[in-house]
Amino acid sequence: MRSIFRYPGGKSKSSITKWITAHKPATVGEYREPFVGGGGVFWSMPCNLPRWINDKHDGLIAVYLALRDRPDEFIDACQAIAPATSTDPQTTAGPRGGQPTNARLKATFDELCLNDDCDQALRYFFVNRTVHGSGRVNYDIPSRLYFSNPEGWDIVASKEIDKAAEWMRDVSVTCGDYAALFDAPGKDVWIYADPPYFRNSELTPSSQLYQHSFTREDHERFAEVARRCKHNVAISYDDCPEARELFAGWEFIENEWSYCGTTNGEKETGKELLIVNYEPDDFPLLPVVIGDRDEVMEIRDRIVSRGKRALADAIATGCDLLRAKELLGHGNFLPWIEAEFGWSISTANRFIRVAERFVNLTNLPIELSAAYKLAAPSTPEDAFTEAIERAEAGEQITNKLLTSDILGKHKDEPEPPSDDAFVEAVARYITRKLEERPHLQQAIVELLSA
Repeated sequence: MRSIFRYPGGKSKSSITKWITAHKPATVGEYREPFVGGGGVFWSMPCNLPRWINDKHDGLIAVYLALRDRPDEFIDACQAIAPATSTDPQTTAGPRGGQPTNARLKATFDELCLNDDCDQALRYFFVNRTVHGSGRVNYDIPSRLYFSNPEGWDIVASKEIDKAAEWMRDVSVTCGDYAALFDAPGKDVWIYADPPYFRNSELTPSSQLYQHSFTREDHERFAEVARRCKHNVAISYDDCPEARELFAGWEFIENEWSYCGTTNGEKETGKELLIVNYEPDDFPLLPVVIGDRDEVMEIRDRIVSRGKRALADAIATGCDLLRAKELLGHGNFLPWIEAEFGWSISTANRFIRVAERFVNLTNLPIELSAAYKLAAPSTPEDAFTEAIERAEAGEQITNKLLTSDILGKHKDEPEPPSDDAFVEAVARYITRKLEERPHLQQAIVELLSA
């Protein structure tokens, strides 16, 4: 689940959330986020965990509460405002110029933007999705609230809000002081905090990213609250002497990504810190030797970076999973794939099965396109076996022969039980055009020899 909000510094990119959650404690029995904002990490946490989120912005929290407490009413209100269409009237250029934009949605924006008497959840969500910039909503500075992103309201045409409402079931939501989340007792609690940064505090009030920013005293109080906390705590902060001084003795994990809200018109890349008061579980549940650990880490990174592009990548992922299973052993393999990718064992085994099938075909007289088709999980086992036997007997298995003869004879056979997640993944692989890999044959050879 990804965040439904546009939010400055919201950690909503999947690469960032994966990096942060890769450093969570080994055991997480409850998740808390005291400055939830757009909730990039919150939305990525398992929904079966007890979760507690908080923020000081009452408009933002109104959306979270509406999703949890009155989802049907809130979603209906959102969907009553149709997304932009090509037939909508356009605004005319104002005295300062500017590009024409959707007049209907702009009128809705103007109606809601400074309206304290309307549905505050709808107000915040619509403004957040359509406002200029990275989605910041600061009602105290009206001059910073102007409509410029009609495409952002396309979210109501998707199922994302419905999914968010499902995700919000049973979540504890508060709007107030963050200290309560640090002080409340609990078992195996992991707190991830993303407070306003020091560099944001140095900006002028009109340039700060949040309606409730931090002063120097606020940073000092936050450090005091976090340091007295008895739970596992991870904090995102900009890498600066002040942050390192306030959290001296904690572990500092460095990373780089783009800052939001820079004033020169371009996002700047800088160092940020993940500051933790525990030994981070970089690689959960894996008591493997150092050499093997490094290789498994590389395997994980390859699988994550590969994404869901083409069947060739499914084969590569299956080969990597075979090697990871060999390195980790059966007992560690299932916890690893669940922790790193959220897959079931049947999903992982289907990747492995595709790889094993394809490898069995590579030394036989079978065309590459036919080999892909035979390796697919939907291919009946009897069709696969017949193709192997005929190829071993010296027959050239072309794609035409496979389609018209072998698969045709077995098309009415019931398919083996399928894992929905895997079937969906392979469908995505196949739909991406293979011409993105112009030297496919060479890529497969290199893949199998790696």
